[in-house]
Amino acid sequence: QRQMCIRDSADSLRQWFPDIKFIDRTTRPSNGYRAIHALVRHDGRVVEIQIRTLIQNFWASISEKVADLHGQEVKYGGGPPELQRHLIDLSEAFRVAEDRNEQYALTHVSVVQAKRSGVSKDTWKKLRDDKSSAKKRYESAMSHVSKLLASKLLKGI
Repeated sequence: QRQMCIRDSADSLRQWFPDIKFIDRTTRPSNGYRAIHALVRHDGRVVEIQIRTLIQNFWASISEKVADLHGQEVKYGGGPPELQRHLIDLSEAFRVAEDRNEQYALTHVSVVQAKRSGVSKDTWKKLRDDKSSAKKRYESAMSHVSKLLASKLLKGI
């Protein structure tokens, strides 16, 4: 669903910029970075528009701050190997948390829809259990993100 919204945004840009070129880094991240880049021509210049989710934007902000502290090469796979591994781990933890947040949101929608339609007690219980499990998985993923963010490697950001 999240990716569909991003792709809808990208498609709507085609109406304004028919010669637009997309680089999709959501499925194949570059050094942990995920976003869709739209390259458009405006007033004779190529302009880059980045389309990303809130969590992808948070990751990009962290990446910029780390690069300010440790050098711009960190964003492109350079810098201390331990820091690079940590950033890749953090990026993956963000991806998992974002996926689990989406799963939790979808189970919440299912519960709301079921409440409106008056489902059986068994179905209601299953949906509520699914929502509770999804919430726990999301919270666990965010706990992992928090631990990675608290690393001494990221001190100062």
